[in-house]
Amino acid sequence: LGVAGIAIALATASSLSVAAVYGAFFAALLIWAFHEISFLTGHVTGPRKTRLPVGTRGRHRFRLAWAAVRDHELALFATGAVLLAVLWGAANPFCWMVFALMWVMRLLTKLNVFLGAPNAVSEILPARMAYLTSYFRTDRVHAFFIVSVVIVTGLLTASVYMAATSADPAAITGWSLMAAFAFLGLVEHLFLVLPVRDAALWSWAT
Repeated sequence: LGVAGIAIALATASSLSVAAVYGAFFAALLIWAFHEISFLTGHVTGPRKTRLPVGTRGRHRFRLAWAAVRDHELALFATGAVLLAVLWGAANPFCWMVFALMWVMRLLTKLNVFLGAPNAVSEILPARMAYLTSYFRTDRVHAFFIVSVVIVTGLLTASVYMAATSADPAAITGWSLMAAFAFLGLVEHLFLVLPVRDAALWSWAT
């Protein structure tokens, strides 16, 4: 998946056509899927693979939480940096832009899950990853939630504006796809606080 995504990203980088924009979009999804699968299968997580000790607070809790997901986060950052370096100045920038958007939204979500979100516990985590739920905080909604919603709403608004004001069909397509993903990121944030379990979306699969 990762190799296919990179190959498609390189193949579509020099063309700003509607087909090339769709190709860049799906290239970003393939690369992201590689990272998600590597994380959820437990192959690329972090050096700490045990539950958070009861009563851990403050900076120590953050250090232990970081150790639980460090390798995954560094891999995402490194991939984004490589995509940006390779595709910077390319005619079709949407692969790294979509990847960056997903990375920002996921980072905001993870911070909210760590700081406080009532629906942070996910029933669909594989059994081998269940220890991660001990790092979630579900007894409150942290003020950072408002900050993250404002950021995601800003990204959504900017993408909609660019799609609405662009004259080129390829640019309209790219920014519309960005807007769609930003909207999904906003919905994901709302699921963290609304009285609806995210697992309900996937009960058909589990």
